[in-house]
Amino acid sequence: MTSMLRTVALVVLVAGVAFVYGLIHYFPVVPRSITGWVALLFIGVPFLLLLEAAAQWFHQRQFYRRWPSGLRILFGVIAFLSFLAVIYWPFTFVVGLISS
Repeated sequence: MTSMLRTVALVVLVAGVAFVYGLIHYFPVVPRSITGWVALLFIGVPFLLLLEAAAQWFHQRQFYRRWPSGLRILFGVIAFLSFLAVIYWPFTFVVGLISS
């Protein structure tokens, strides 16, 4: 039983270190308040994971793979700029919550 407890403790420790490392390197603002931590954990992290999953799903489609590389790059740039235009206000709101 103690072997299992050590394994669980090690997994929790490694997951905690990885989570803190990820926060430090992937988010530009470190929260200073409880509201900031709540916004980061319940809005920022899930949103990042959702975007990663959506991009992975899109890039695995056969339709997208048949495009020439120049067209894929152009589409990616246009999609990214469109995304920035749509997400600007919610992003500034969440960063404001995190940094407050």
